[in-house]
Amino acid sequence: MADLIGVHVRQVSKYEMGTSLPTLERIRRMAEVLQVSADELVFGVTKRKAGESPAIRYPVLAERLRKLDAVVTRDDLKSIVDFLDAFIAKKQIDQIANGRG
Repeated sequence: MADLIGVHVRQVSKYEMGTSLPTLERIRRMAEVLQVSADELVFGVTKRKAGESPAIRYPVLAERLRKLDAVVTRDDLKSIVDFLDAFIAKKQIDQIANGRG
């Protein structure tokens, strides 16, 4: 790996131990060598394929979203997004008020 990204073996060891951080160019090169995205390398995030939905933690929500997708209009979508934004904001305010945020 060290030779492939242009650093000394000790430097790679420092990256692995977290005592040194690679530059963006080194991250780009490591991702290229390992044939993964920089996001996956840095954050452990795998890129989704085109059209693939993000994982949803609660199956009941995933099912409702699938049903909704077939019948929603633009106006409906705006109302739903506005509701979700308000719900999320309220939960965040509640967390702050209760000292958890």
